[in-house]
Amino acid sequence: MVINMSFLKEEQFAAMNLIYSRCKMDYFLDSIQRLGICNIELWTQIPYFCELDQSLCDLTNIRRRLAIRNLHLICLIPEQCSWPFNIASDDPEIRRSSVDFYRRHFEMAAALEVDKVLLTPGWYPWDKPVEEGLKYSEDSLHQLLPQAKKYGLTPVLEILQPCESNLMYNLAGTQWYADRFEAGELSFCIDTVPVRLAGEKLSDYFELLGDRLRHVHLIDGTPTGHMALGDGSHPIREYLDTMEKFSYGGFITLEFGSDIYMGSPEVHMKRGWNYLQRMLAACS
Repeated sequence: MVINMSFLKEEQFAAMNLIYSRCKMDYFLDSIQRLGICNIELWTQIPYFCELDQSLCDLTNIRRRLAIRNLHLICLIPEQCSWPFNIASDDPEIRRSSVDFYRRHFEMAAALEVDKVLLTPGWYPWDKPVEEGLKYSEDSLHQLLPQAKKYGLTPVLEILQPCESNLMYNLAGTQWYADRFEAGELSFCIDTVPVRLAGEKLSDYFELLGDRLRHVHLIDGTPTGHMALGDGSHPIREYLDTMEKFSYGGFITLEFGSDIYMGSPEVHMKRGWNYLQRMLAACS
């Protein structure tokens, strides 16, 4: 069924700094402004924003740089896949430091005046019972969520690929977490790559989560690769139709991250952005 777009707007879309990770922040911000995108999602890693380097954590300066470009920060993503932070670790000290890491980012998110922080469920050693990892992940989230509420933040738990998390990588794993937390405690971010990789549909997640689905990462791939829209085999039109059907009013981030794009990030962000614009125009 073809749906005419009346609900989805360009203003709901954001760009992430993932493919700009070999550039400085001002280049990323200027590039997004040149492309006419009004929202950004900030992945916290050098050379952008990193708590390990205090010179990069000048929050007043970051707010100023956004304001002069009329850019809106819609979500903060603490780096949690490459660095040694894992809320589901079997090592209690790693779990403790991971929870503290998130707590510090909650504080910084509040200071940056962003209301959404992305969380991931962590991962557990593949040679041990996954039920143990789920227990540790749940316990860590129970420690974190009250502080998120204290700062007025919306925590969104993101589904990952199996190579990134063996705890939440499909609909069943997502339901496990949804069943253990109240709607007011925990919301969800759905990434189209693990959805496609699991052989599922975006509509499955809207039906499961309803208005707890508060954030979307829209990506192409084959089925993985974090490719720009139009470069892979994902049913992008179907994803947009699904969001339109469910009257999704949240933000949708273009999370392009393939290494092949990093030498010319603006070229590839522009291609993906223009692909989306043409599709929205054709469907309106």
